[in-house]
Amino acid sequence: KGVINDMDPNKNKSIMVLPLFHGFGFGVCMHAMLSFGFEIVLMPKFDIHQFANLIANRKVTICTGVPTMFSKLLKLSNKDFSKLKSLENIFVGGEKLDERLKSEFNKRLNQIGSTAELVEGYGLTETVTVCCVNKKGESDITAVGQPLYGIKVKIIDDNYKTLNDGAIGEICIGGPTLMEGYLYDDNQNTFVTLCGEKFIKTGDVGYLDESGTLHFIERRKRIFKINGVTVFPSEIEKTIRSASEKIENCVVSFIKNKIVVFVQSRESNITNLKRIIVNFCQLNLIKYAVPLEKNIFIYETFPKNDVG
Repeated sequence: KGVINDMDPNKNKSIMVLPLFHGFGFGVCMHAMLSFGFEIVLMPKFDIHQFANLIANRKVTICTGVPTMFSKLLKLSNKDFSKLKSLENIFVGGEKLDERLKSEFNKRLNQIGSTAELVEGYGLTETVTVCCVNKKGESDITAVGQPLYGIKVKIIDDNYKTLNDGAIGEICIGGPTLMEGYLYDDNQNTFVTLCGEKFIKTGDVGYLDESGTLHFIERRKRIFKINGVTVFPSEIEKTIRSASEKIENCVVSFIKNKIVVFVQSRESNITNLKRIIVNFCQLNLIKYAVPLEKNIFIYETFPKNDVG
């Protein structure tokens, strides 16, 4: 409650395409909706045209999905995209929402007269998924919302010291939704006691602002250091995606002490595109985060699963 303004069970319908075996689908798309008496429209396999038709035919008002789903929906024609007009609330999770995707999708929703917009949340399976959710109008791309009722968020450093607002560290979650632990694991490195309460260490890096809103920066295991300087792959990816309209996607890895970049693009002049990327990174990133041209690889398509 409070995340969805109109809680009318006689009107609200939620479309569910995320798999039931995953906490996101099982907890948010099914149980959360059923707890409010909302009807669930099941879709076993994601297809953009069937998805649009189901929303139009069943007058679906709520949609929850991962960013790649909405990226695929942008490929719909204007006529088919207009079938999404009944949507009032769209929640995004599972991975970080790209700023360009959010802007493009919201622009098309506005063009068809929908009151919805992509709203990002944060959570993990170990906390029965969603812990924080943005509300409509949130424009800060790193913000993932304030904690839901009963949920507590703290940021700690490597010595388990609780950090002040604005300081970046590991995100810890407390509250009644925590798992008991991992099976066949002593869980010594899973939980931490803060102010006498049990919190789970998420392995994610972020910070809390003065309003109590959580900002997600990066998954800790993805972060690497070059000459002692912390480098965030997501920051490099965001920068490269903005380097050219011809870049569809980007993934950054740290392999053998080198920044390796995989770019999805149909640009025929690969050499020129690589130069554009390097030049743009030099202008917008610290020198340690700038990839070498020889470590940039261009592919027309990336391998993806059924939901993208």
